[in-house]
Amino acid sequence: MSRVKFGAKEKDQGYALRERVYTAIIWVSNLARNYFEVHSLAATPAPSLSPPKNTRLAWAGFKGKTLWDWLQFLVQLLGALAIPLVVVLASNTLTTQQQQAADAQHKSEQAIAKDQQQEATLKAYLDDMTGLLLNNKLRDSRPDDEVRNVAHIKTLTAVRQLDGSRKGLLLQFLFEARLILSSANAPIVPLDRADLTRADLTGADLRRANLTGADLTGANLTGANLFGADLTWANLSRADLTGADLTGAGLTEADLTGADLTRAIIITAQLAIAFSVHGTTLPDGSTHP
Repeated sequence: MSRVKFGAKEKDQGYALRERVYTAIIWVSNLARNYFEVHSLAATPAPSLSPPKNTRLAWAGFKGKTLWDWLQFLVQLLGALAIPLVVVLASNTLTTQQQQAADAQHKSEQAIAKDQQQEATLKAYLDDMTGLLLNNKLRDSRPDDEVRNVAHIKTLTAVRQLDGSRKGLLLQFLFEARLILSSANAPIVPLDRADLTRADLTGADLRRANLTGADLTGANLTGANLFGADLTWANLSRADLTGADLTGAGLTEADLTGADLTRAIIITAQLAIAFSVHGTTLPDGSTHP
């Protein structure tokens, strides 16, 4: 069994709590001794020449005490204990609240840093692709030109680092730049194996886009225009295609497992050539077995 390792902060807090407990115990012990010493002065008998009996109780000041003495002491002890107990509990509560606040702030800072990093990644990608379009004539390049390979690698690298909304912006940029259009030849920037999971493409215009082999698992394509799009071998499992226009879209070997096609424009022949429609919500609201 592995041991739980504590950091310096946790150790310091443990030592501080232990020190407060030890201090309270010593304080209560001294209070008890002082209490019985004070209350026994008037009733202390004259010294005896005989050997003392029960020396331990006599030394502690507890010898010869009545029930009433003990009750009075107990009342004062409970009242005295309330103060350090409240202090300890309040201190622990404050420490816990401070730790929770620090954790929440740390998570917030991490989320902000991650968001800024993703924004920087998208901006750098758009700047690089704009440079390839303007300076390296990417749109007029031939299939075997190195500029296409560079654009492809940059695209695959960037999408892996982005969240759903920014993946949607990147894909829309490629479409509007006419880099992923279906044609007789392969698209300028192929999206085969591109990580477009959970991409937000709500209402996106992707008419005749070439999305062959793209991973669109869990993507939001609600109301998207996919007229004539090529989705061959695309992974659309658990994608939301509610109200999407899939007229003439190629779905050969596409994975539609668990996808939502409620009110989508699609015909049975298209679904028949898909790789899987298991658990798919069909346009009429029924679920495919």
